[in-house]
Amino acid sequence: MAIDTLSDAKAAAKKYTQIGKAKIGQLSMNKSIDSTYHDLGEEVYDQVSDGAGGNISRSKKVKGQVAKVNELKHAIKNKDKEIKAIKKVSAPPSKTK
Repeated sequence: MAIDTLSDAKAAAKKYTQIGKAKIGQLSMNKSIDSTYHDLGEEVYDQVSDGAGGNISRSKKVKGQVAKVNELKHAIKNKDKEIKAIKKVSAPPSKTK
């Protein structure tokens, strides 16, 4: 009985560790998105200030930053799916009598 309880506790700890790591990954990705938005804003400001405002959407740098944000958002959605999948996996029922 004690072994089952210990095994259940170990499985639960592993599950919550996986969830925690995935959430930390999401936080890191969100921080990268914020940084990219900042860089994107600076680039747009610089282009508008230099009189290139009409060509912003054609800028390779702007396109690259927009693509980076889109990739990070997609990766965050994948982490959400991963977390949901981990949460669905339940620890085996304990066999206490």
